[in-house]
Amino acid sequence: MDDAKRLVLDVQGLRTNNSCKSAVEVAHRIHSIQIDTISVVSRSHNLITFNRFSEYKDGSIWDYEKKGELFEYWSHAMCMMPIEAYPFYAWRRKFYPSPRDKKWAIGHKDTIDQVYRHVKKDGATNSASIGEKNPESTGWWDWKVEKRSLEYLYTVGKLMVAYRKGFQKYYDLTERVLPGHISTEPLTDEEAADFIVDTTLGSLGIGCYDDIRT
Repeated sequence: MDDAKRLVLDVQGLRTNNSCKSAVEVAHRIHSIQIDTISVVSRSHNLITFNRFSEYKDGSIWDYEKKGELFEYWSHAMCMMPIEAYPFYAWRRKFYPSPRDKKWAIGHKDTIDQVYRHVKKDGATNSASIGEKNPESTGWWDWKVEKRSLEYLYTVGKLMVAYRKGFQKYYDLTERVLPGHISTEPLTDEEAADFIVDTTLGSLGIGCYDDIRT
C-alpha cells in the first residue's frame, strides 16, 4: 500500500524528483485541471497547478489557453486539458447536449443562429457584450438567452473559449481558435476507449475498473 501511495504521488507530480516546468506540463501529467468559480485561498485551477509547478502565478493558466496550448471543456467538470486531447472531446460531444438542452435549442433556434452570426462577424465575444442583462438574475444558471446560446454553441463544438479576461470567457469560432495541426475529427469508439485507459492510468499511476470505465 505504501508503494502504491508513493507511486500515485510521484505520477501526480505532488511528491516527485521530476517536477513540472509549466502549466502545460501539469495538464499533460494529470490530464485535466479543474476550473472552479469559488475562491477561498485561490481558485482550484490555480491551486492544482501551483502544487505541481512552484513558479506558477495565479491566473496565468489563461495565457496557455490564449496561445492554443490548453483548451477548456467538460471532463469530470469544466477543466483545462492539453490541446492534443481535443479529438477525444470531439468524440465525447456525441453525449452532449442533454435532452433538456436539445429541447431548449429547438425553441430558441433563431437566437442561437443570431448569436453564431454575431461571433462569426465580430470575432471573440463575451456574454456581457450581447443581449440585455436580466435584472432579476442571480448569476447562477438563470442566464439570459444569449449567454445560454453561447454555451450551447460551445457545448456542441461550434465555438471554443478563445481566451479569458479575469474569469470572463470570450468565445470564437472553433476553426479560428483550434490550432491547425489539431484534428477536428472525433476519435472512433475503439480509439476513445484506448485513450481513456491510457490517460487514466498515465495520470493516476494505478487504478481499478471504476477509475477507467466510461
